[in-house]
Amino acid sequence: SHYLITNLASFTHWITAVADLGKDQVNAGLQLKMESPGVAENRATAAVEAQNHLLSVEVARNASSSRRQIRENSNNSDHEVSPSVFEDSINLYMEKLYKKHLPNKKYDSQFPVFIDPCNPNRYILLTMGAVQTWAHALVSSLHFIFWLLIF
Repeated sequence: SHYLITNLASFTHWITAVADLGKDQVNAGLQLKMESPGVAENRATAAVEAQNHLLSVEVARNASSSRRQIRENSNNSDHEVSPSVFEDSINLYMEKLYKKHLPNKKYDSQFPVFIDPCNPNRYILLTMGAVQTWAHALVSSLHFIFWLLIF
């Protein structure tokens, strides 16, 4: 049957299964597929454009609801303008990053961490500066394409 090998662990499982058959000859083979770099780049560009569109729609929706809330509360002299009125794409990405990477008491009890998917013993402490840098990279098309390709 067809077995999809996507990483070292799945390859090791496949080769072990073949070796465990204990036969001198086994009819097994690999079919290698390489995606054209141009296709991957086009897909990443389309993803960036779609992400930017969705982001602009979400920012516009947040700004619209904030303006409505300010108008409704304009008679209240104690009304403070919330920071979400001025929310931009960087802040939106920062919120999403913080929601996705909650504090992990194993590493640090106060700050969220990004655990390296290849090595669970390595992590990046997601301080305000680190999250801002990450959010800036996500907003930048060139860095976002690179991010898509490595993750």
